[in-house]
Amino acid sequence: MPRTVLIIRHGHAHSMATYTHTSATCQGLTALGREQARDLARRLAAEHEVTTLITSPVLRAAQTATAVGAAVGLTPRVCPDLRVPDPGPGEGHSWDALRTRYGPDPTHPPRPACGESWAQYLQRSHATLTRLLEDHDDGTLAIVGHSETVLSALTLLIGTPVLRALQVAVGPTSVTALRAVRERDTVPITWQRWELSALGDTSHLTERALVH
Repeated sequence: MPRTVLIIRHGHAHSMATYTHTSATCQGLTALGREQARDLARRLAAEHEVTTLITSPVLRAAQTATAVGAAVGLTPRVCPDLRVPDPGPGEGHSWDALRTRYGPDPTHPPRPACGESWAQYLQRSHATLTRLLEDHDDGTLAIVGHSETVLSALTLLIGTPVLRALQVAVGPTSVTALRAVRERDTVPITWQRWELSALGDTSHLTERALVH
């Protein structure tokens, strides 16, 4: 089977509704988020033969992965290093208040400079994603994580720590798809390349459910 990796953002969560920075204290999905997760699960079951399902331990991602697992017949495997950047003292506080109090992270200004830095997060997540990509031999690997997971994958494959002026929109339950490239014999590349075949795809959601 072709090697495919799906990087999926969790469904609409309570932390999104309150605009708060949460990891350990995450309260999971809203009713809308659960509906989105069910729509996502139906789509994946219809369009992909998911062979491996991995999730962030953060509740909003784990609940999304559970819905997917029920549809594709897999139990999600929790990967702790796929969690969001650790909030530290910012846990449970509003993003606006944290930006005012701590100022911007110098390497990723949209985030406040508290808890785990963006550089530290990328070091952790890049190592994890590299291992997952290298260990994925065939079939479809589905990774349920966060918007940061998608950004981490893109910076890893592009080879840059930041995307600078490029903002990447990945809404709740959006699907970003990567397909392993088979090089021609005459192409002098020794590392695996990946084709970005979908970015932030939410075509499984109704107009009402398209919340960012």
